[in-house]
Amino acid sequence: MINSTTQLGQRGLLVENVLLRDIQLPATLKASIESKQQAEQEALAMNFRLQKEKQEAERKRIEAGGIRDFQQIVAQGISPQLLSGRESRPPRTWLRVSIRKWL
Repeated sequence: MINSTTQLGQRGLLVENVLLRDIQLPATLKASIESKQQAEQEALAMNFRLQKEKQEAERKRIEAGGIRDFQQIVAQGISPQLLSGRESRPPRTWLRVSIRKWL
């Protein structure tokens, strides 16, 4: 191309653009280009999978935090007396008095 441009320049012609069609690349160069494109696609796919897994891990951390908070709230409301079946109940006399009021 450089020789052609030099020769055309000597004749007073200036070449600004040249449209190239049907370029035949050597098989090894073509395979190398295709291999590089394939590797780039695989790298992009891996990055996508990693990002998706990180989002899933964050979702699971949030879920686990919610479960932990729930368990702490429930644990605060459970006393040893409640677990043993001896939770404080109103005396039976109070129950009799309440029933008599309604009769």
